[in-house]
Amino acid sequence: MKILIFDISGEFAHFRKFNTTSSPLTYTIPTRTAITGLLGAIVGFGREEFYQHFSKEKASVAVQVISPIKKQGFGFNLINTESPKENMFRIKNRTQVKFEFVTNPSYRIFLALKDKKLFDELEDRIKRKSFNFQPYLGLAQLTSDVNFVATVEASEVSATEKVEIISALSMNRCKGENIEINPDFKYSSAIMPVEMIIDTEDTTVTPSPDGGLPKNRKTTEYAEVIYETTGKPITITVDSYIKVEGYGNILFL
Repeated sequence: MKILIFDISGEFAHFRKFNTTSSPLTYTIPTRTAITGLLGAIVGFGREEFYQHFSKEKASVAVQVISPIKKQGFGFNLINTESPKENMFRIKNRTQVKFEFVTNPSYRIFLALKDKKLFDELEDRIKRKSFNFQPYLGLAQLTSDVNFVATVEASEVSATEKVEIISALSMNRCKGENIEINPDFKYSSAIMPVEMIIDTEDTTVTPSPDGGLPKNRKTTEYAEVIYETTGKPITITVDSYIKVEGYGNILFL
């Protein structure tokens, strides 16, 4: 199979956790759904369109931590935008909320697509940095630098012994006892959304008139994802993995 490899990085990232309430916390790596949204922005798909092009059936995604993960909190004064429009200086309804951010994030993305035409377009756009919409790291204010790395051939390999995996891995692919824990490494895990769809049969909601997030999007799959926070590989026993020549072994989320 052909794999497109590119890096995404920025000053800050915020991939909001689904169970966050008043003080938004962030995943420390991009979810699969966040990565597909970024791909949709590059190509120019609408908010309700990109889900069908990058479903798990059509797209395989892996993410590798490049730089050690660090987090920092900032307080923001949020205003009530639902009130009648008025001069910014006259708005009195403000709420201070503390947001959690990943600082100086850097990740490597491995992408395989069934749609060759879409694959070629993404490869060309990333090479030329010709994006339809500005890619960002979770929030529109957190713009992302996207850099082409390589397009390589990869193959699925049956495993007979422990292997080192450089990407974050879903616990759906293995059992906890199959992971070799190194006491000198720093591991982290989180339950993340893996697959989202637009429920076109849900007649109780209508498309957002201002181009906001679709209200009829639904998460159909979650997974516990584990990774080493400084980018070191995880040693694991697994039935099969993807060998990417010159880069290492990966597992798709």
